[in-house]
Amino acid sequence: METNRKRTPDGNGLASAMLALALPPANVCCGELVIDRAAKRAILAGRALRLTGREYALLAYLADRPNRVVQRSVLLATIWTSTDALGSNVLNVYDGSNVVNVYVGHLRRKFGAHAGMIETIRGYGYCLRPTARRVACDNDTHDVADTQPPASGFRVSA
Repeated sequence: METNRKRTPDGNGLASAMLALALPPANVCCGELVIDRAAKRAILAGRALRLTGREYALLAYLADRPNRVVQRSVLLATIWTSTDALGSNVLNVYDGSNVVNVYVGHLRRKFGAHAGMIETIRGYGYCLRPTARRVACDNDTHDVADTQPPASGFRVSA
């Protein structure tokens, strides 16, 4: 009986499993923002940001998805979820909480003049937009301007 699974070069699905296990780049760049995963720190325009663990996790999550709108509920489920003793995922805040808004506000204050990099998509979520100036980084795969519009289908007003 034939299954609907996708075929891989090895026929066993190992290639896709290996891709899923590939380590993320050591540094992620988004315009003038550099996320150093090894040191768990962020540098913006050559200045180190003093971030809490949650602020770093939120910023790193957004930096991994530049120019993409991330739903507030996804941020809650990803950043504010832990695993209990039984191995179940537990949301550490209630779903109606404004904790994401508060932490985005903390990040914007720490960004100073670059606060506009974190864009609010009203009623949906947040998007990290790179600045015009680029920093060479580990996640560079090709020479494409960082200022391309997102392919999300959302209209964003200035």
